[in-house]
Amino acid sequence: ININIWGHVNTPGSYTVPDGIDLISIFSKVGGPLDESNLSKIRLYREFPDSNGVSLYFLDMNPFIKKGDRSRFLKIKPNDTIIIDQKKIFYLIDKLSSINSIVGITTIIIQLYNIFN
Repeated sequence: ININIWGHVNTPGSYTVPDGIDLISIFSKVGGPLDESNLSKIRLYREFPDSNGVSLYFLDMNPFIKKGDRSRFLKIKPNDTIIIDQKKIFYLIDKLSSINSIVGITTIIIQLYNIFN
């Protein structure tokens, strides 16, 4: 079956995986989550809603990480898209780093302008 995995994993993309694969095997196939990944709120989107009308699920990997509990794993279906977000604190740090870089470049430009004028 084909699935998509986006976000904070080593190699996001579209993958062909065997039917019946579980989330841990998918993570292994894509090289695992990155250190900043939010594994407590993974989104799984179905191409088509399930029989109960649900097309979005939130998954928490912490029970598996802490105790090896696979009981909450969902069956992966064709064309599912799994999205792993970055933890909010790391997202904020990334944005602050970008702002810091812009301020630094602006300061250098102002200093060069003052030197040559």
